[in-house]
Amino acid sequence: MIQGTPYKKQVEAIGKTNNNFPLKAHIDFVVDFGSECVVIEAKSTNTPIEEPYEGWILQVQLQMGLLKPQCDKQSKKVRGYILAMDVNTGW
Repeated sequence: MIQGTPYKKQVEAIGKTNNNFPLKAHIDFVVDFGSECVVIEAKSTNTPIEEPYEGWILQVQLQMGLLKPQCDKQSKKVRGYILAMDVNTGW
């Protein structure tokens, strides 16, 4: 799906909360589109879904927040996508 696009896989993003609690996330894919960094979180599912689960959304928001300082240094925006697929049927 992202073949031919500059991307990194299993990117580790590290940060801290306001009270210095350490946070670490492993992002499935980060795509560099020049002016923006795009987080792609891949999820496998056995049934088609209409909307992503709240936990998936919160996970991507955390990943985007941890990646933001790196992208800000390069004046890039941060976006995120959740890709849900059934690897058995190709949905």
